[in-house]
Amino acid sequence: DILSIVMERAELPQARVTIPKMLEPISIQGITIVPFEGLHWEKQLDDADKPLRGVPSVGYRVEFNNKRWLFPGDTRSYDACLLPDFGPVDGVFAHVWLGREAALLGHPPLLEDFCRFYLDLSPNRLVLAHLEESGRDANDYWDDGHASIVMRRWREIAPGIPVIASYMGDSVGL
Repeated sequence: DILSIVMERAELPQARVTIPKMLEPISIQGITIVPFEGLHWEKQLDDADKPLRGVPSVGYRVEFNNKRWLFPGDTRSYDACLLPDFGPVDGVFAHVWLGREAALLGHPPLLEDFCRFYLDLSPNRLVLAHLEESGRDANDYWDDGHASIVMRRWREIAPGIPVIASYMGDSVGL
């Protein structure tokens, strides 16, 4: 398998490699990481009978210093019931995606679904990520304008929960 080849070439001893299993906690130096199946699957809006489009993905709940953060990863199925119930979390990193080929639209079709999904995860704070990703076509490029649209809607439906946008290279205090 590919992992064996990589480990051999990198000269990594097996004892130093942890292969995560879904929902099995991994504890390392006071940090507990729980991997879970991500939701990188999207419905075909033009034909509900088509199979879901996407790829397998992994999200993580991370606990450290009495804090709990959720990193759902690149999410395209905005149904919180499809995730494990992790209870309230201190924060969530939300990959901004508001619909396929929808970035040039004045009102992206999945804005409401996006905001409601992350609200359903019960965060005390929301961090918008996956912005200004290099190599994207203009109609799939999420930027600070989209972050502003999301933050405006978020503040309407969750006025007591802070939201910020983060960009590649930014430091975000947890």
